[in-house]
Amino acid sequence: MNVDTDPIEIMGSEPTGRLGDLFDAATGRYFAPTPQPHYRDMLRQLYLSQAPGASDARFDAVWPFIWDLTEYPHDPNQLIAILDTGVLANHPLLKACLREVVDFTGEGGEDRNGHGTLVTLLARLMMPGLPRGKFVVLKCVGADGRGAQENLIRALGWMRDFNRRGTARITTANISLGVYNHKWLVLGCDGTCPLCRAAVEASQEIVLSVAAGNIAGKTACPARAAFLPSNPAILAVGRSDEATSGVGTVTDLVEPTKRVIFEPKS
Repeated sequence: MNVDTDPIEIMGSEPTGRLGDLFDAATGRYFAPTPQPHYRDMLRQLYLSQAPGASDARFDAVWPFIWDLTEYPHDPNQLIAILDTGVLANHPLLKACLREVVDFTGEGGEDRNGHGTLVTLLARLMMPGLPRGKFVVLKCVGADGRGAQENLIRALGWMRDFNRRGTARITTANISLGVYNHKWLVLGCDGTCPLCRAAVEASQEIVLSVAAGNIAGKTACPARAAFLPSNPAILAVGRSDEATSGVGTVTDLVEPTKRVIFEPKS
């Protein structure tokens, strides 16, 4: 295998996707994942310090179903990009939060894996009731959690082109995807593979949070570009020994426990 054929894949503790944890096709019910208890204090502090009309009593009343803080004020000129498996655009917690969905896989923008919807929900959860930008979801991998490197390279370029077209700008992007380029697997990519170069170019105007990978001591591309001293706008996130952050992967933020938030009309 080489840099042109090695697939990008979901990096995280649940790489196979969890669509059933978010949507039951048989009944039409949508679900919200339950945040783990250790995120309670962090979410409380965010909520109390920034949300209008916030109170301890209200926070306690909605925990652990903090999704009940469904207000979503937003800055129309500030956008957050999610590069992943697409999104369930009709999810009740996300319908008002989406600006655009773009597919680079040929599968269509609808999430058939679950990971992209979960990541978008988590990004929504981390700022309960606070002003945020809407989401731009760029689908780079398909139902099996894998895709061509070219998909991610094109998505990185698309974000730069988007920012040149109007007043609304993508300011941050979450990329829970990566590839262990076999051409560099032994010595490690030096940050100059085509995927890393595309990330470096995008990071000139967008802060990128990129999964470092699942193999201890090795960092997947394009997170590898985070270790170039000239790229402070790329953050490698994960459990790799080389990762610059120890916060863990995004899928660590939720438990399988789920709550019905939408009942289909009979």
